Amino acid sequence: MNFFRLSFIRFVVACVSLLAISYSIYDSGFNIFQVFAQFTYISNISVILVLFLVCFKCISDKYILMVLPQITLTYIVFALLLSKGIVNETPYSLVEHYFLPIYLLCDYFLFVKERVKIYKVLIVLVTYTVIYMIYMYSYGYFSGYYPYFFIDLTINPLWKVVANSIAIIILVYVIFFVIAAAKQAQNKIYKRFSDKRNTI
Repeated sequence: MNFFRLSFIRFVVACVSLLAISYSIYDSGFNIFQVFAQFTYISNISVILVLFLVCFKCISDKYILMVLPQITLTYIVFALLLSKGIVNETPYSLVEHYFLPIYLLCDYFLFVKERVKIYKVLIVLVTYTVIYMIYMYSYGYFSGYYPYFFIDLTINPLWKVVANSIAIIILVYVIFFVIAAAKQAQNKIYKRFSDKRNTI
């Protein structure tokens, strides 16, 4: 696809997502501290920021992989544990939890050609998850606010919250390695067909 056309699509997606998340925050009445305790919000904000940076050629689109596992986790956890069904979700919730994750997966597998170093992505993921967990539990300890029922220390025993937190962290890395492996397989298949085409 033409670079400018793809950049325009990414720009529109980023703008629509920004409007959706802005209205979601306004409608929920969350304060700024609660916003940053919500994994959904920070994963969406991260994706929006990366898409804008890619659109304006500040970074390569290969860095989409650095935020793809987090937004994919948002989709999986919400769809399996939190959603009351797609037909019952608000339009902005559909954008946050379904549209943006699915779009980014399609974008990455259809249009991203370059490969980012695995260790760079792992550094980002480790930093991302550690900072989020420290902030979220610190804020929860002092305010009593926990964003999700399965990590709420006011209703769950410590061991269960720790187990759920570890499971979430592991799931982020599993998602990353599955995506990375799938992309590598895609590139190998594409190269094989390209080589065959060139020999004909």
